[in-house]
Amino acid sequence: MPLEKSPKSKETKNPWIRTETSMRKLQRILNVAKQVFYEKGANWSMRELANRLDVGVSYLYRYVQNKRELWFAVTAQEYDSLADQFEAHVKNHQGKSMILLQSFMKMYLKFAQEEFPRFYLMFLMLPPESAKDQGPFEQYQNPRFSLILNKVFITVLEEENLSLSNPELIGVKLWGQVLGIATLNSPIYDYFKKVNPNPFNENALVDNLIRSIPIMIETEVKIQQSLE
Repeated sequence: MPLEKSPKSKETKNPWIRTETSMRKLQRILNVAKQVFYEKGANWSMRELANRLDVGVSYLYRYVQNKRELWFAVTAQEYDSLADQFEAHVKNHQGKSMILLQSFMKMYLKFAQEEFPRFYLMFLMLPPESAKDQGPFEQYQNPRFSLILNKVFITVLEEENLSLSNPELIGVKLWGQVLGIATLNSPIYDYFKKVNPNPFNENALVDNLIRSIPIMIETEVKIQQSLE
């Protein structure tokens, strides 16, 4: 099956559109690469991955151009999986969008606690550096996860009769705070618990953040209006 051209560039081809056999081989590479990322972060070589797969290094380069591309390919599938969970939650939700947004936050915090290797890979780990130009996997990142959150946030504003000239930016700012709480609630905070004799109560912070969402939005509205 010929590769289709990317909507982002006339010269870039969609790396996900390939023959069934080729896709199956690529998926095997991604599955093993994901486990290596879980175990070692970005501190490993393509040769190590090739050894785990019992193939030559040149075999890997038929499917990805470098380790950075592997990271983007792996995380793309992880984001899709998380987006599927959130979309299913949207379909099953009845009631105000504010409750749905709060539910998303709780799901995200639980995800950080219970699936920390995935959380770290997706939200805390920097992609490996590369001197090469962006590859097709990096260019084909799907923003579906972010779009779901953004849509819910905008619906919250509409239901609360709040007006923002740039709701997407404020939504990102709000979710940045959620990311911070999720990180501190994850196993990564165990280190700080050892060195800090009086760690704060993470559960209390989470509850306060969820309860303060309406106030946070109203505050952002006032700040934005004062700058107009």
